[in-house]
Amino acid sequence: DFYCYNKPVLAPADGYVYTISNIAGDNEINQVDTRKNWGNTIIINHLNGLYTQISHLKKDSFKVRTGDFVTKGTV
Repeated sequence: DFYCYNKPVLAPADGYVYTISNIAGDNEINQVDTRKNWGNTIIINHLNGLYTQISHLKKDSFKVRTGDFVTKGTV
């Protein structure tokens, strides 16, 4: 079941993009890269002591940059 493959990822809450990692290439479905098994990642700082990390994202799919402010629901 690969329901979420190629689906948009939404910010769960308001905050600033703290960091983005966009170095892992995409794997074919059912293929595993054991050296870069975290995939591509974004971390959002919600400025209330909480952070959100979303990983296993498609390479070059980010529409925001480090430092951008995102609101809940931003793609």
